Amino acid sequence: MYTVSFITSVLFQASTAREEREERGAAFTEYVVLVSVVVALVVGVAFTPLGDALRAKVGSIASSVNPSTT
Repeated sequence: MYTVSFITSVLFQASTAREEREERGAAFTEYVVLVSVVVALVVGVAFTPLGDALRAKVGSIASSVNPSTT
């Protein structure tokens, strides 16, 4: 939820007319970096052996927190 509000905030900052061009550019750059990181993580987790290990670890943690999930 915090990620959605952060992205919304960055997009709002980038689109407001009262901000200076440099601030809008910085906000847009932050947005592009954030989207790039999210895409890289999704691709990395979805298509690599590291993703399998990460999913197994998350599943292990989830089952230790709530054994009925297995």
